[in-house]
Amino acid sequence: MSYVTDMILVVPFDHGMTDKINEACHQLDEDRHQQFRRLDAKGDEAGGTKVMGCDVWAMGGNYFPWYDLIEVLEKADWVHPGALLYVYPEDGPSRAYLKTWDRGNGGPLERLDSGE
Repeated sequence: MSYVTDMILVVPFDHGMTDKINEACHQLDEDRHQQFRRLDAKGDEAGGTKVMGCDVWAMGGNYFPWYDLIEVLEKADWVHPGALLYVYPEDGPSRAYLKTWDRGNGGPLERLDSGE
């Protein structure tokens, strides 16, 4: 049996941010080196009549240390405002984190839910 954590990352504009997130994932996950992969949300797989303006990335992490990733993202100055990370761990409540704006500059990574 494995311990699975589903994660979805929504990035309004990338500029290399997801490369850095995946680099952090690679370093944090020493055994499996699991990383996010971009979903084709801009192709025919997304609904609506317009092309999405953001990228959607996902990972089904097997024993992935997501709590360490949150720590890295909280301290990172390269996480752009508007980035959203949704974490659904197998053993607990789901959590959502949003990088907020602070007078046009990147603000904190805020938890959007109570996690209870």
